Amino acid sequence: MPDEPVVPFGLAGAYLHAGQPESAADEYREAIRLRPDYSAAHRGLGRALERAGLIAEVRAAYQQGLEVDREGDRSERH
Repeated sequence: MPDEPVVPFGLAGAYLHAGQPESAADEYREAIRLRPDYSAAHRGLGRALERAGLIAEVRAAYQQGLEVDREGDRSERH
């Protein structure tokens, strides 16, 4: 279970809901580290960074999530 991204992803959502976007971003990053193709975690990271006011990092987070989605789409077609 420690290598599963579900736990940090869930914690991230709780932190975001509690108004702690920096902590949420840390947990989303951990979920992404554990599963780099977890597109929902990339989108969550973008939301957390946006709420934290880290606008310079928001675009990169969303862009990475889009790339993960595109890779998934390509692999499904083959």
